[in-house]
Amino acid sequence: DSTTTIGSIPTAGGDHAVVYEAGLPAHNSEPSGSDASKPTTTSGEISFTSVDGVSTVSLGGHDLSASSATPTVFTDTSGSMSAYYTYDASTGAGTVHYSYTLTDNTLVDPSAASFSVVVTDADSETNVAAANLVIDIIDDAPTAHVDTDSFGTGAIGTSISGNVITGSGTNEGSNGAGHDVVGADGGVVAWVGVGTRRR
Repeated sequence: DSTTTIGSIPTAGGDHAVVYEAGLPAHNSEPSGSDASKPTTTSGEISFTSVDGVSTVSLGGHDLSASSATPTVFTDTSGSMSAYYTYDASTGAGTVHYSYTLTDNTLVDPSAASFSVVVTDADSETNVAAANLVIDIIDDAPTAHVDTDSFGTGAIGTSISGNVITGSGTNEGSNGAGHDVVGADGGVVAWVGVGTRRR
């Protein structure tokens, strides 16, 4: 009689277990991330051994399909998981195949999505050692750029206005060099410095 064992699980933050808020598109009235080239999907494999056959394989408490054509799909608070498993009864070797897509930003940094990995054999025995797939969610951050504005000569008593986030109304212009990147978490102006320059 043998128990099931979980083999190698991708390391959190590694190539197969990390996603980036910066790559998120605009959604639910929230702004897009700061860098669309950053991946929001990560995929990988988890090996397991079950000499006494397989009853169920679960990820994050969800029983997985044994078919790549119809994977199990479920969501958590920040993304969507698609997974299935393959198994060779002649060797007792199996593999969990997963793909996780970040669909929403988180409000806590650092953040991660964690999914328990459980293999139950035909004798209803499961892996003794706890196993978890942890996918790091890398936080996005705003980037501010300098904005300038100026009065003409003899402008005492007059006023000027502008938007330091979009750059509208500033010397740099709308979406110019002074345009700020608010990032996936959004951003507000927390402080503005005012100075004068005499000519």
